[in-house]
Amino acid sequence: MSIEDIRRLRLDWFGLPNQSTSFADALNRAFDEIGFSDAYVDQRIKGGADRPRRTKVVKDNVWGMIELDESAIRLLDCPILQRLRRIRQLGFSYLTYPSAEHSRFVHSLGMFGVISRFIQSATRDGLVDKIGEANQDYKAHSISLSDRLDLQHAALLHDSGHLPFSHASEVAVQSLPALACVGTLPIDEFFGLADKAGVRHPKLAELLSIAIVLSPRFQRFYSNYVRPSTENQTTLANAALRVASLIMGKPP
Repeated sequence: MSIEDIRRLRLDWFGLPNQSTSFADALNRAFDEIGFSDAYVDQRIKGGADRPRRTKVVKDNVWGMIELDESAIRLLDCPILQRLRRIRQLGFSYLTYPSAEHSRFVHSLGMFGVISRFIQSATRDGLVDKIGEANQDYKAHSISLSDRLDLQHAALLHDSGHLPFSHASEVAVQSLPALACVGTLPIDEFFGLADKAGVRHPKLAELLSIAIVLSPRFQRFYSNYVRPSTENQTTLANAALRVASLIMGKPP
């Protein structure tokens, strides 16, 4: 699978850029319901340049202190990810195990922390063993700002399409394909377009996450508000495509 496959999938779902389709309109109505409206996106883009650059540190029960840069903060604060605070990570398991209360939001934040640690380790000049001696055989990798943001943002967004009660809802929806639709597309057609683009054996939540990332409204928000303005136009134009590819588990 390549970026061109992702681009073709976006075209099949949403049509040409700035072209309204029934599927895009249905997704926009869902966005409106959670507060991710055109007015919200316009407001963020308009006020984005005036906000000071900053970072934030969040304490996670598993991964400890997770540092968020400005782009991660902007993404994490948007309604698409804030919605995940209300989506249970383990479906109905909390009814049997009352302590299983964590959400997809907490999980996504933890994934961001893990990916950030991988990047930090890969770019380190040398590893230090337990007695404090550097491993001279270790060769650090060079990871560009663009690649780092792609990886971290894919980690944050990979579960953005989850339904209430996570995978338990997917089983119920997919058990009745004749009745289930995604927006205006019958669920079999929704999966069929992804299969044509080379997406093999996807889960419904994964495809919904990809649809969110590829949607025209999200791409406008992401390219003009979340990503740094210092990136070149080609990098910005293809950023959502690369993130969608990573959510599928494919290097762009």
